[in-house]
Amino acid sequence: MIEPGISLEFEGIFPTTREERCQKSELLALIDEIQVRRERLGESKIVRLDDFKAQLLTLANAYRTWLMRREVEEEFQAQFSKIVLAAQVLKTALGRLDPLSRKCLGKAQADMFYHADGADKEELSRLEDLHRVGYEPRTGWHFDEDIDSVEVAAASLAGKNKRGRPSGTLEQQVAQEFVVLCHQHSWSPIRVSNSGSIRNTGVVLSDPVRCLAAVFQIAGLPKPVSSSKALSALNVVRKGFPYATGPMYEDHGRKIYDEEFCNFYHVDFLCMVLESDVGMPRFGPNTGI
Repeated sequence: MIEPGISLEFEGIFPTTREERCQKSELLALIDEIQVRRERLGESKIVRLDDFKAQLLTLANAYRTWLMRREVEEEFQAQFSKIVLAAQVLKTALGRLDPLSRKCLGKAQADMFYHADGADKEELSRLEDLHRVGYEPRTGWHFDEDIDSVEVAAASLAGKNKRGRPSGTLEQQVAQEFVVLCHQHSWSPIRVSNSGSIRNTGVVLSDPVRCLAAVFQIAGLPKPVSSSKALSALNVVRKGFPYATGPMYEDHGRKIYDEEFCNFYHVDFLCMVLESDVGMPRFGPNTGI
C-alpha cells in the first residue's frame, strides 16, 4: 500500500494582494506561452488548459496553507526546545553543588513548602520523618524528579524541531502532484534536463521547472528560492514514485487509501501507469526523453 502523505487538498483563498495577483497572472501567461511553443514545435498540446491552470492555482494555495501551518508548528516546538535546554542547564548547575549546598537547598525548599498556602500535610509529615532518620535529598526535595519530568515532557513536544536546512519533503510532494497533473493534461513526457545551481546565471530553466517555480512563488517563496526548490524537487521525483487515487480516510491527520477501491499508479517523467497494467500507460505517451 502506498504510504499516505500530507493532504494537498485546496484550503484557503485565491490570491488577493496585488503582488499575488501579479504572480497569478504570470503563471497563467507562462502556461499560455508554453502552450504556444509546444504547438509551434509540433508537440502535444496541454488539454483542458483552463482546468490545468485552475488545478495549479489550487496546488499553490494548498502549499501556502501548509507552509503557514508548518511555521506555526515550528514556533510551537521551538518554545519547548528552549525548555529542554533550560532544564539541562539547571540539572548541570544543581549537579555542581557541594553536599552542604545541596543540604541548604533542600532545607530552603522544604521551608518554602511548609509556609506555602495549601501545603500538603501528608508530604510535610513524610519529609519530617525522612529528616529524622538522616535522609539528605540529592539536590532538594523532589527537585531532580521534577526537572527530569519537565525535560522529558518538553522534549516530546519539541521532538520534530530540528536545526539545519529544512526538509524538502513537502516540495517533493508538490512536485509529484505537478507531474501527475501534467500527465493528466497530456503534457508528456516531462523534460527536466537542466542541472546545476540556480545561482549560475548561465542556467536556462526548462518549462516544467519554470511552471512549478511559479506555483511556489504564488505560495509566497522568493523567486530565486522558488526556482531552486522546483529544480531540486523535480530532479528527486524524476526517478518515479507511487501514486493513488480514490476513496480515503484520515488516521491521526494522515490520509489512508482504501486498497480495494483505489487506483494505484507508478508515475515517472515518461507516463503514468496503472500498477495492474504493467507497461501500459494510463496517461502520457510512452516516448523517450
